[in-house]
Amino acid sequence: MIGFKPTSVEGALLESAQNVLLLATIGLYGLSAVYQGQADRMASVGASVLAAVLFLRELELPNTGPITAYLNSDAFRLHEAVVVLAIAIPYLVARWRFIPGYLDFLQTRHAVPFVTIGIFLLVGDYFDGVTFHGTDAAIFIEELSETLAYLAFLLTGWFVLRNAQTADHSHAFSRC
Repeated sequence: MIGFKPTSVEGALLESAQNVLLLATIGLYGLSAVYQGQADRMASVGASVLAAVLFLRELELPNTGPITAYLNSDAFRLHEAVVVLAIAIPYLVARWRFIPGYLDFLQTRHAVPFVTIGIFLLVGDYFDGVTFHGTDAAIFIEELSETLAYLAFLLTGWFVLRNAQTADHSHAFSRC
């Protein structure tokens, strides 16, 4: 059935598509890191971790036992954040010399796809919980915006992987 509500509710078509897109994105960026070195590898690992965090955020499992109840709990979100930060902070500190290059990258046209992803996610966040006079349009806009963000994330992963596999393995992100 097609319509705002049938495609947008938890566990429906758009959320299932989001999970598939994010799993593929994890794989693409993870594989890209194998071909890359230095700063590009760090960015690909970070993108892969971000996709994994987003995947776990989007994953909606029915509470069928203690594991799925934990995965759906606020405690899991807190533990997930602590683990990611415990790994990311020392990783970033050890590779701080790459940060100026990332800041330079953000000022180029090559950063536009990543900024677009952020804009789609902000639109989705804005419409989270909003109602339009009793319609399900806001839920649809939220889920569609997130799906478009994850599709763009997947496409950037594909371009990064393709560029990482070329003869010149450096700066795969700058050719996105």
